[in-house]
Amino acid sequence: MRSTNSPLHWPAETWAILSLRLFLGFRFLLTGFGKFAEGVGGYLNGFVAGTVAEFAEKTWIPGFLVYPYCVALGPVQILLGAAVLLGIKTRVALGLTALTYFSLAFGKMAMHEHDSVVGIGTQFLIAIVALCLVRFNRFALVQDSEPATR
Repeated sequence: MRSTNSPLHWPAETWAILSLRLFLGFRFLLTGFGKFAEGVGGYLNGFVAGTVAEFAEKTWIPGFLVYPYCVALGPVQILLGAAVLLGIKTRVALGLTALTYFSLAFGKMAMHEHDSVVGIGTQFLIAIVALCLVRFNRFALVQDSEPATR
């Protein structure tokens, strides 16, 4: 009888969820930190102010909705990236990551930036696949509770 404790004997699904978590976690973490490259002032006066102005110019979405979203986006990406990487409530973290990607794609759709939508949509699908494979997750600091079944 083969031991499944050795990485050599892990099923493909275990390798897949590990690879997807590494990709998504680092992607969100580095994107979030990248927004703060010029400090908090640069984040608020650069990224946030620029994005709010761009939405006001290109979309029907009001600035009072865009501003809090943009302020929260960097910290949310950092927190979700860390949670996905470390395996903190992985199912919830991946679900929120997928919803964040959907919201980013929605904003790009509203601005008619279709090339960006394709790239974000690809990452959205990667998050969905990871969510489907989360039951094969072997590495987690804080395990998910089992989802309710019907």
